[in-house]
Amino acid sequence: MILINDSDRGILPMDWLKETGFFKHICWAERRDNRQSQKLPDWASFLIWLGATMKRLQFEDMRIFCVVLLPTRICGSALSAFGSLSNSLTNPNNELSWNLFLECENGLRVYFLHADRDGSRKQVEGELGNVIYINDQKLRSIRIISNRKNLQKLTLHIGESTFRDIKVAFHPHYRTRLLNHLHDLSDLFSRILADFNENSLLMHNTESFVITNRARWVRENEEVLLGIVEEGAPNLLPLKEIILTSFGRTLLCSPKSRELETIKGPLAILDGLDALRSRESIQARNLLILLDQEEFEEEAEDMLTHFSGYCLRKLPADFDQLPTGCPDGIDVQFYCFSDRGLS
Repeated sequence: MILINDSDRGILPMDWLKETGFFKHICWAERRDNRQSQKLPDWASFLIWLGATMKRLQFEDMRIFCVVLLPTRICGSALSAFGSLSNSLTNPNNELSWNLFLECENGLRVYFLHADRDGSRKQVEGELGNVIYINDQKLRSIRIISNRKNLQKLTLHIGESTFRDIKVAFHPHYRTRLLNHLHDLSDLFSRILADFNENSLLMHNTESFVITNRARWVRENEEVLLGIVEEGAPNLLPLKEIILTSFGRTLLCSPKSRELETIKGPLAILDGLDALRSRESIQARNLLILLDQEEFEEEAEDMLTHFSGYCLRKLPADFDQLPTGCPDGIDVQFYCFSDRGLS
């Protein structure tokens, strides 16, 4: 267990967004008065950082639970989900390079452009096979998956030059109309994130799922806008629309929903005590648990005591790099467990 708080420390305000890969400050506003945008407060920047950090800290054979006590949970899970998404957009591993293409596991689905008999190139889906050597050249096989008779049972062997030409990718190649639909979102991230990879917006991977009361969550985040201020005019987008894209990058789930047992992802954000009660049904590598200070009563204390009894004592070196303080009024605890789970 590792504890981050501000007790007995003279912690100065930290630039949490810069820690997360932002090179510009972002602001927020309420829709009904979006001209009165203001710099994101320290606690909100911290929650974005925390979401990005919990998405980044993914270890084989280890799970991480992070418990956060807040003065209020309003907008907290949405900001953390925004941080999780931002982390994936600056992760170079989202781009399929030739070397990564060779290292990917067999059976992984990929998309690429294949020439038809008339010379036109159409997108097809394939499944990765073995890496082979022919005349000292590395080739990787792709078994085409298609209902078209002329493509069925067809396997291609791809070299490095062909790989670039057919544009092998983790995500489908979308039409220009859809890319135009994403223009505002892409423009926002390109202005605020260092090393932003536009292709990563198009991936279907679930970055996080938020366990919460859906109706209340929508009401709390309906009026919140995030963005930047340039040349005196704010460029703001609704927070809800940023994270709930049509690509399913962030999902909302009710604490008692049966879909919790089927959804998998790297990070689950548990919004409140009701969500924490559903933890045993959640299939995620890491859990980010947000609680109001007033929710930290006997039941929650018992759960945390249970966590403490099973957490690992030896932590990865990455935890040595975590800050040793957080904004006033917020307390954080990290728990690391063997992947075998809690008893």
